[in-house]
Amino acid sequence: GRIFLYRVLGAIAPEERALDHHLLTLQREEMIRERARLPELEYIFKHHLTQEAAYNGLLRKERRIFHRRVAEALEKLFPDHVEEQAGRLAYHWERAGESEKAISYLLQAGDRARRLGASMEAIDFYQLALQRLAAPEASGATIERHRIHERLGDVYLLNLSRHDEALEHYESFLALAESEEGRARAGRKIAVVHLLRGRSTEAQEHYEAALARLSALPPCAEASRLHCGFAYLLVSRNRLQEAGEHARAGLEISGRIGDASGLAEANKVMGMMAYYREDLEVACERFERSLALYRELGDLPRTAQACNNVGHTYRRLGEMDRALGYLNEGLELARRIGDTRDEANLLTTKAGLFLDQGEWGAAIAHLERALPLAEESGVAAGIIEVHQILGSAYEGVGQLGDARRHLEVA
Repeated sequence: GRIFLYRVLGAIAPEERALDHHLLTLQREEMIRERARLPELEYIFKHHLTQEAAYNGLLRKERRIFHRRVAEALEKLFPDHVEEQAGRLAYHWERAGESEKAISYLLQAGDRARRLGASMEAIDFYQLALQRLAAPEASGATIERHRIHERLGDVYLLNLSRHDEALEHYESFLALAESEEGRARAGRKIAVVHLLRGRSTEAQEHYEAALARLSALPPCAEASRLHCGFAYLLVSRNRLQEAGEHARAGLEISGRIGDASGLAEANKVMGMMAYYREDLEVACERFERSLALYRELGDLPRTAQACNNVGHTYRRLGEMDRALGYLNEGLELARRIGDTRDEANLLTTKAGLFLDQGEWGAAIAHLERALPLAEESGVAAGIIEVHQILGSAYEGVGQLGDARRHLEVA
């Protein structure tokens, strides 16, 4: 590439003295220059055309050999930083003719980008992995295509709230999955998209079909998630007794197998049930357990959602400063990962807090920011809620025309 590390050159060059001489000559000819000394001595070609000319001057066989040497050197020199180098390693292994290694590193690079909140970068890595897997030279690769579709669906749904793209990839995941557990997981994720779109009948069908797939298998993490997801749907229908049965089943399975993510989800659903019963202290306790677990897991989208749950409950308890702290934390996370749905939800909750304190202007400003985000996310319930609260807020400040407009849309 245009930028290169001295240590990597040293690992693939036959003699250090000759390497130093060549580098000095290239610097004198103003073809390269030092780019950094710390933490690693690094050089850069002054013009990309110079680098391209040098690269194109190599035979195809020579290029492959050099790419392999660079990839091996990176793995050997930086064993504790392989994940950080995953994109670069994918580039070199692909050009060395090692498709499976390249795809594996692309997935690692995508996973890292997603954890860091770089959602679009993660999608680029995953899409590139799909393209490479479809190429003839990758015909012997053992990497499963359905797992890439699942990753793409997760980024589109959880990080970006783009339901059409998420559903497309989850349906591909369902069609390609080879195990009952995999098909159950795909069915659950499809159900979540339908539920967010207000299609509870379709969501229930997918939940029930997925639970049936796992009925003959030993307890597993996916069973816990299915019970929790189904419980969430039942809560939305005010069928709290049935919801409680599924939530407790999810909690029991997760506890038995030591599944922290399942425990977080079960605590969230049980918090919702306590909230619906107006048992706000218990709801807050459950939501805070859920938040602590998601923080430990580094799950940024669900941490943002959990911040909204805790903040909203503290608001109902009248602890406004604590509520505001959680809501601001959630907003920062949602914005970092580009999650329009949760940013809209958090802004709406924050607006409610301002309304409670009679700060009409601040509330309206937050709601006007939330509305386009809610519309972009496509969650009907969220859009309706913003219009309803905006209508009430404008009525409170005497702007009856604006109030009527929002209430009619709702």
